[in-house]
Amino acid sequence: MKTRSIPVAPDQVAELHIEAAGDNGDGIGKVGGYVVFVPRALPGERVRVRITSAGSKHGRAELLAVLSPAPERIAPRCPHFGACGGCQLQHMAYDAQLARKRAWVEKALRHTLRRDVPVAPLLAPADPWGQRTKVVLHVERRPSGYRAGLYGQRSRTLVPLDQCPAAFGPAFTL
Repeated sequence: MKTRSIPVAPDQVAELHIEAAGDNGDGIGKVGGYVVFVPRALPGERVRVRITSAGSKHGRAELLAVLSPAPERIAPRCPHFGACGGCQLQHMAYDAQLARKRAWVEKALRHTLRRDVPVAPLLAPADPWGQRTKVVLHVERRPSGYRAGLYGQRSRTLVPLDQCPAAFGPAFTL
């Protein structure tokens, strides 16, 4: 069996062209043919990253800078975006989010049914904010009392929240 060399190492800084969209909001770039998943990176972007893990099949990286942004990139509305693991696409224009979600459904159906299934464009609410109907808050006991929040993306670290514009409308605060 041929052993494949891993062209990156943890803590290495690299520049990547994000070629595709992965599941869970990750962008996919490559070093040689080696796949690197980058949270909050969009297809078409040139980014600077720090490698956080390098496994035999793929690596993961932390986004340090967007060198060349995609046209769909926007400023996220929520001040907790990036730290909180609740939303993955707030940095993408809403019409692009809908197209990406439609592509995910098409991919899932193609994988499951082993054939292409036409999927109609997704219907969008007039205001995409305040549409989230379920938020699972985690509560942490501290010497000074309690604090509530969500876990960070891919972690068990509590990110304290004071608001969530995606849930129950922009006025929702904790």
